[in-house]
Amino acid sequence: MNRVKITIMLLLSISLFACGWGRSVTPVPEHLSAGAKQIQKGLKWYQKGCYDRALEHFLRAHELYSASDVVDGVAMSLNNLGSIHQRMGDCDSALLYFDEAYRIYLHLGQEGEAAKTLSNKAAALVAMGNLDEAEDVLDKAADMALNAKDRKVWITILNNKGVLCTKQKKYQEAEKLLIDCLKETEQYDSSQSASVNSALGNLMLETDRFEKAASFFAKALECDQRIGFYKGMADDLFYMGLAFSRAGKEKKAIERWKRSAKVYALLGCSNDVNNTIKYLQELSLKHNVDISLTESFIQRWLSGEAYENPCHD
Repeated sequence: MNRVKITIMLLLSISLFACGWGRSVTPVPEHLSAGAKQIQKGLKWYQKGCYDRALEHFLRAHELYSASDVVDGVAMSLNNLGSIHQRMGDCDSALLYFDEAYRIYLHLGQEGEAAKTLSNKAAALVAMGNLDEAEDVLDKAADMALNAKDRKVWITILNNKGVLCTKQKKYQEAEKLLIDCLKETEQYDSSQSASVNSALGNLMLETDRFEKAASFFAKALECDQRIGFYKGMADDLFYMGLAFSRAGKEKKAIERWKRSAKVYALLGCSNDVNNTIKYLQELSLKHNVDISLTESFIQRWLSGEAYENPCHD
């Protein structure tokens, strides 16, 4: 009798394990997951500032999502392609990608994602100098983000509104928006915190508060170093140098520009290198600072002779 009871108990426990704890998960078919894998690869490069590498993967993702008719994936890849083209200076193409992504997200009823795309579009419009249109787009994005109760998108919109207000010379409004935004981001989102600190640094430059500008760019640099955003680091160092130069601390500016130019060179950003070197050479001649070693490294790296390139596997 005891043996029968034991057998029944064992059978019950196996049944419970199989039915209650071991629910099988149906794997996602490869043709549906392939696009997501390319998005992840693209984001890895995008977050380093390696935009050529990211572009390839986002294009691959768009093709894979289109072939499998994964509509929200198509919209995501288009939004990412828009961001890449904006970062690479092709804002006209960026607007085309953002508009198409926005239409798809609206069709899907995904208001939060639609608001994010509008915010990205507004940033491109600001970069193009179309400030009135950017303001209209941001207002629309803000309404949608509030309806969707998407706090992260709302913070991104606030940041972009702060940048816009700076461009519009509404400095007090810009500062209030950006300080509020910074309080929301600095504890949990390094990438967003870097962006807000950089925006505040640019605001301080615009309003001739150069020491504060350098401080904000230094904070942005810390955040970008934490997440490995190389292009952001180079930009932070460049603008920190600009702030020090305008504050009369030209030797500090030289030191920042040397570092900035080297990061730009390793990334292959020749235009940014040339712009930085122009400032660097002028001040180094003035203060009799030898920058020949820095220039030799830069020339070598730009010619493709770097052993360790952030944008190579």
